[in-house]
Amino acid sequence: MQTNFKKEGSYSAEIFRSVNGTPTQNLQKVVELAGGIANIIGTEDVVVIKPNLQWWNQGSPNISVCKELVDMIMQHPDGFKGEVIFGENTHRGNRPWEKTAWTKKFTINSDLNSIYNFNELCKLLKEKYGERFTISHWIDCDV
Repeated sequence: MQTNFKKEGSYSAEIFRSVNGTPTQNLQKVVELAGGIANIIGTEDVVVIKPNLQWWNQGSPNISVCKELVDMIMQHPDGFKGEVIFGENTHRGNRPWEKTAWTKKFTINSDLNSIYNFNELCKLLKEKYGERFTISHWIDCDV
C-alpha cells in the first residue's frame, strides 16, 4: 500500500506498508515499494541504524529484520562502499553491551537460527562485513 499526503504549501511524505508476510518479507516489500535500496541509500553513504535496544523481546526490533536491512544495504546493486553503524544510546549503565537486548536471549523477535541477541547479530555482521559495519554505544548516564 502506498499513500502520498500533499497539502499545498507543505511537505509531502510517502508511507509504505506491508502486512501478512514474515517480518523480513514485510521489510523487503516496503523497500521494493520505495523503489529499492538504491533509491533510499547511496553507494558511499554512512547509514546509522538505531535499533532501540533498551528492552529485549517486546519493544526491540526483530533480529532477522535488522540483519536483512544491513544485508540489503551492503548488497547495494551499484556496490556499497560506505559504512553501516548500529548506534545505540543507553540509560542503563556504562557497559550497555553487557545488558538489555545486547545480551538477553530473545524468545520472540528472533527468526534466525543460533542468533538470540544483538551481540550475536553484531558479531555475525562484523565477521561478514568487516570495517564497513560498526557498533557505537552512546552512553548518556552517570558512571
